Amino acid sequence: QGNAVAAKFAIDASSFEQARTYVDLGLKLLDTRHWETQYSLSLDLFEMSASVSCIHGDTAKMSAQLDEILSRARTFDDSLKASSLLVKLLESSSKLEEARSKCSVVLKNLGEDFPQDIELPLVLNELSWMKMMLKHVTSVQIKQLPRMTDNNKLNA
Repeated sequence: QGNAVAAKFAIDASSFEQARTYVDLGLKLLDTRHWETQYSLSLDLFEMSASVSCIHGDTAKMSAQLDEILSRARTFDDSLKASSLLVKLLESSSKLEEARSKCSVVLKNLGEDFPQDIELPLVLNELSWMKMMLKHVTSVQIKQLPRMTDNNKLNA
């Protein structure tokens, strides 16, 4: 657990090479049944490993870590960060349709439903409607809105 804490500090300090060292050591120290006995720690370490791998451009390791998380996550909430990283990985690999599909599934689970076929006329129509609705709203009014507190909506 100490390696996970040290890795978080290293990530916060943008010391990603040091973070990778702590995460890798933390993963090696997990026992063989870690997903059953150390679930939260395993989830933290695998998420940090995927994130640091993304930063280092190690897409193979990132993909492996995300597959592990997504196959072991106990709840939808536990899979959100991995799903977000997977979308980034798919986008960077030019798998745009797969990324869009994954986003749609995640957003639907968060209570946000989108049409399957999104065509340019629909987008233009929605943007026009939004522009009309916000026509007389000032930036001051927007800044005075209450902060969003629903973690699911924040993750969307």
